[in-house]
Parts: sequence; structure tokens; C-alpha cells
Amino acid sequence: MLSAPLTMVMFSSSLLAHLQMKMGRRIFGMYLMWREI
Repeated sequence: MLSAPLTMVMFSSSLLAHLQMKMGRRIFGMYLMWREI
């Protein structure tokens, strides 16, 4: 019974980290582009 919520938490946390990494990369790219202007 306890393994299901645990896997859900692990999956959601990894998904959140992946989204944060993608957003961070996009913001970093925008910052670099803005700096070159």
C-alpha cells in the first residue's frame, strides 16, 4: 500500500526537476541573448 504513493512522489519530483531544468536553460539562454544585445 505504501509503495504506490512513494513511486508517485518520486516520479512527480523527478518530473518537477526536469521541468525546472528546462525552464532554467531557457531563461539562461534568454539572458545570454539579452546580454549580447
